[in-house]
Amino acid sequence: MKDVSYKLRKAYFALLNSVLDVNVYDETATQDAGNYVILSTQNSAISHTKDTFETEASIVIDVVTRFKGNVGTKKNCDEIANAILEAVMPTPSTIGLTVDGFRVVSLEVSTQTLSAQFGDEFIIRKLLTFNHVLV
Repeated sequence: MKDVSYKLRKAYFALLNSVLDVNVYDETATQDAGNYVILSTQNSAISHTKDTFETEASIVIDVVTRFKGNVGTKKNCDEIANAILEAVMPTPSTIGLTVDGFRVVSLEVSTQTLSAQFGDEFIIRKLLTFNHVLV
């Protein structure tokens, strides 16, 4: 039995850094990061049969875009999220993610958009939750 957490983050980190023109962080970003992506919350559950181990693992990828003043648009956030989605699953039958020591059997994604005003800064976030089955 193996824990997939680090290897899954490492795979996303490598893939996203190869396709995005914004910084990718593991868990936290610097204060002056501008637009960025965070590899955030992870969960996993491992089950087994007589012959195999199967891991159901999820990771939340947090796309953060920031604007000065009270004006902002979701466009930049959506474009970054779309680049991530296209890299992770370029076609319905292709998973673009390689996790060392594991095979990704299936992948599902859900999204949620959030926005908030903090002082003179407007922040728009898109949370992409990827749910994997790995063997």
